[in-house]
Amino acid sequence: MTQTNNTFEPEKCALKSAHGWDIPVDYNKIEDPRMILLCLHGFGGDKGSSVIEKLRERLGEKGILVVSFDWPQHGESDAPDCSLTAERCLDDLQTVLDRLTWGRDIPIACFATSFGGYLATLYRNAHPEVFSELILRSPALKAGKVICGITPADGPERIARGEPIGLGKSQDIIVGREFYDSLLAHDAYTPAPPHPENMLIMQGSADEVVDPEDTRRYAEKNGIRLAIFMGTDHFYKKDGEPERIIAETEGFLLRPGRSPRSSS
Repeated sequence: MTQTNNTFEPEKCALKSAHGWDIPVDYNKIEDPRMILLCLHGFGGDKGSSVIEKLRERLGEKGILVVSFDWPQHGESDAPDCSLTAERCLDDLQTVLDRLTWGRDIPIACFATSFGGYLATLYRNAHPEVFSELILRSPALKAGKVICGITPADGPERIARGEPIGLGKSQDIIVGREFYDSLLAHDAYTPAPPHPENMLIMQGSADEVVDPEDTRRYAEKNGIRLAIFMGTDHFYKKDGEPERIIAETEGFLLRPGRSPRSSS
């Protein structure tokens, strides 16, 4: 990772998806990392979010390799319209993990935001031994409910007719019925997650996208550590909020009694 005008620029590469598109990947170059932190962005976000870049800088100083990539139709992805489904996202996640684990024997933790938190939870429920820690920020565990909440008023009717619609800030993420069906087919909220003692959830009390009560119930019923950000919305942009995310993440990954070179 190079530094230009006090801004850290990550190294970049691309991996070939099982579905034929390129998966753009950012990482900080560390010769002998003590741990890998895989960061999964949310719906409408990208691998270079401000929080991910702050994590890359701070944790890189601790010898942690921070890796992020773009979901289909996000960021620098060249995946075609209507390619976004939960299954294809999980396939891309597996492709990235296969590359990270090739020739390595070090812990891989995961930091995942919103829609990324939904996908990370699905993956860990199916593969309980892969992530040494799972840190979720405002996870969209009830993904169907969350996505419907950001859909245009006529969205459900149009989707029912099989008409693709645009989502995201610029409505440039074109999704179809297959995307919504995939969310309904994969439940991240009901199953008890493996290794809840190695999970941390951060949730804003004023989140208007993910219902804070859904997150509270999920954490409580499963015995997961929950850090509430009072007065914080879904985007954590107020003074001190990004810094607290970084501090909570670093503290959890490097907590006393946890050896970074051992698996969970």
